[in-house]
Amino acid sequence: MKANGVNISLEAVSPSATHRGCPVEFALQLIRGKWKKRIIYLIAERELRFSEILKNLEEISQPVLARELRELESSNLIKRVVYQQVPLRVGYSLTSVGESLLPILIDLKRWGEEYIEISL
Repeated sequence: MKANGVNISLEAVSPSATHRGCPVEFALQLIRGKWKKRIIYLIAERELRFSEILKNLEEISQPVLARELRELESSNLIKRVVYQQVPLRVGYSLTSVGESLLPILIDLKRWGEEYIEISL
C-alpha cells in the first residue's frame, strides 16, 4: 500500500482491519496500543536512540519497546538508522508518513483535553 508516495507494509496490521474497508479502522490499527502514539509523539521533535525512548517511557519494558518500534518501522511510520561506529548507534525518527500523522495526533490530544475538561 502507498501513503504519500511511500510504501507501507501491512504485515504489522491485522488482516481483519484491512478487509473491513474502513480507512479509519485501518489507521487506528496502525497506532493501536498503549505505546505507539507516545513513541511517535516523542520522536516527532528529533531522532532518539533506543535508550532515550526507554528513559522517557519509564513504564515500558525493553522487549515491549523493541516490539513496538519494529511494528512502527514495518508500518513505515518511523525509520531506524544504524550508524556504523563503535559503539554501534541506532536512531529512530519519523518518516514522511509518520510526520503526516502528527497533526491528527495533536488534534486528538486537544480533543481529549477538552473532553476531560467538560467531563469533570
